[in-house]
Amino acid sequence: MLTLGKKRIVVEYSRPSSRGRTIMGGLVPWNRIWRTGANRATHLYTQSDLRFGAVTVPAGTYTLYTVPNPEMWNLVINRETGQWGLVYHYDQDLARIPVKPETLVDPVDTLTIRLDPTAEGGVLSIAWERTRIALPFAVPK
Repeated sequence: MLTLGKKRIVVEYSRPSSRGRTIMGGLVPWNRIWRTGANRATHLYTQSDLRFGAVTVPAGTYTLYTVPNPEMWNLVINRETGQWGLVYHYDQDLARIPVKPETLVDPVDTLTIRLDPTAEGGVLSIAWERTRIALPFAVPK
């Protein structure tokens, strides 16, 4: 959870562990929609509008998916909420935001999604195994 001023931003997700498995390109296949967690689909709740580059996400509730690729990921922000597993309808996409993955030196055994504050708003990061994506966002004044 991240609080900016009096507005909260929350990502609710299940945290699967690697347990010795190959994650990226294995358990999580390349170039396919991924629920970005386990069990119930990952949800973003925001009381403030968020701006990821040129994309504005109005305050509200959304489901987050990703499409992993070794070269470039897409963060998918979808308007449909409350799904279990990989119930996904592309026609409900609000946006697809490309983000370059980085390779981590130290592996992350359990999927971790963080919201960290910055002067302009924050950073949404997703890390698992030896891969991390980080998406800065601004909160419009």
